[in-house]
Amino acid sequence: MPLTPADVHNVAFSKPPIGKRGYNEDEVDAFLDLVEAELARLIEENNDLRNQVEQLEEQLTAAPAAPSRPEPLRQVEQTQTVLAPVPAPSMLEQTSPGGDHHLQAAKMLSLAQDMADRLTGEAKVEADGMLGEARTKSEQVLSEARVKADSMVNEARGRAEGMISDARVHTETLE
Repeated sequence: MPLTPADVHNVAFSKPPIGKRGYNEDEVDAFLDLVEAELARLIEENNDLRNQVEQLEEQLTAAPAAPSRPEPLRQVEQTQTVLAPVPAPSMLEQTSPGGDHHLQAAKMLSLAQDMADRLTGEAKVEADGMLGEARTKSEQVLSEARVKADSMVNEARGRAEGMISDARVHTETLE
């Protein structure tokens, strides 16, 4: 059964029989107050660390749900959408007067499409790299937080057990 601050607060020691020495009630009470305060602080710290771990786990879970396409990629795709609907000039248009302008426009459109494709590919590679780095970093932070929380919990348990042991020894020496 875990020891709670209420358990420490509510502990009662029996009085020694008449003629026998007992403990100094004020000293034991003061010590128990210290144990109670420290135990309460450790429990609160443990709860805070658990909340922090939960928040980091939620952030890790939410990371893949975040938009996987960064803003530059969206802009390139919008540019593609604007450029794509423009049809290539037909043979009839190329033979009409001023067909050179249409041919130049078609070449420019082709160049723009090639450039947009290249930029889109580069943006996707960069976005995938950034997403991988973010996932790795969040997993690392979460792992470190778990290790730290476990360490602090173990340390708190050790301190609490030490304080309880000291209290028992102190009580036994006073009897």
